[in-house]
Amino acid sequence: MVNVDSAQFGLPEPAYVGEFLKRATYSRWRGSSILYGFTHYSGACVVKTERVGAGEDFSQRWLLEHFRTLSLDLAELVYFQFGVLQRLAHDLSQLDMDDSKGFTRLLASYTRFVQTYWFARVTDQDQGRELYRLSKGILDVDYQLFASVTEQIKTLRRWFDRRPA
Repeated sequence: MVNVDSAQFGLPEPAYVGEFLKRATYSRWRGSSILYGFTHYSGACVVKTERVGAGEDFSQRWLLEHFRTLSLDLAELVYFQFGVLQRLAHDLSQLDMDDSKGFTRLLASYTRFVQTYWFARVTDQDQGRELYRLSKGILDVDYQLFASVTEQIKTLRRWFDRRPA
């Protein structure tokens, strides 16, 4: 469910699949036969129902609601963050180097984003923090946009500061 490579091309080597799933799986509740998995394009919650049971205090309906509100909301936040970073990276790449006011506007957008939406701590709940780090890490492996945009901002700031007025 998490690794959806096409079967027509053959399955990847087992070692690769194991590493991929290790990186993309949240296994805190493995002992209860519950696994969460996340990739760039999907989220999954896998439950072995006969192990979990269907009691009122831990029903599948409760688990589905928990997955939708905690896990997927955190993933949505991460996608929002990376979408904003992609927009900032694009705007920085299109910046006219003679437009110091344009850079000032971009710097203000970046600063608002960092202060408002780039969380060092998204929640005080351990599970939420772990899921946020997992989701963020999966995307960051590919994009590393925050570090890239931050470095571009610093470089352009030095460039604009050194320019004669």
